[in-house]
Amino acid sequence: MDSPESRRLVAEKTRLVLVLLCLHVVVFQILAGVLISVDVGTSIGSFFLLFAVLYLGLSLALGLDLRYSRALGFALCAATVAFWILALVAYQTLVGGLLRSGWFIDLSILEVGGILIGLVILRQTGRSLPTSGAS
Repeated sequence: MDSPESRRLVAEKTRLVLVLLCLHVVVFQILAGVLISVDVGTSIGSFFLLFAVLYLGLSLALGLDLRYSRALGFALCAATVAFWILALVAYQTLVGGLLRSGWFIDLSILEVGGILIGLVILRQTGRSLPTSGAS
């Protein structure tokens, strides 16, 4: 049964999971940024800290159910995953192995996959569902 109430419940639970996934990405990006600065000694770690702040903003937008949160989520995920993959390839080429920070980048990529799946679920359930008493 695909009632508005069940769709609303799915959307609320999905938003909660998305907020938690975004907060995980924030932690992973902070760790990756600090470890990259220590391991390699470059300032590229500041980009990862910037991504941590952006994902914190995304978690707030999703938690508050803002109108633009899904579009922001898709755009942020697309941009950051491309950067993380390029960073992993560069480190693999320059250093010849996966640094400690690489594991946190890998975990971030997996978490973003979950965020994208959640955003698709939110799109399918619809943002503005009618209230159950407004028939």
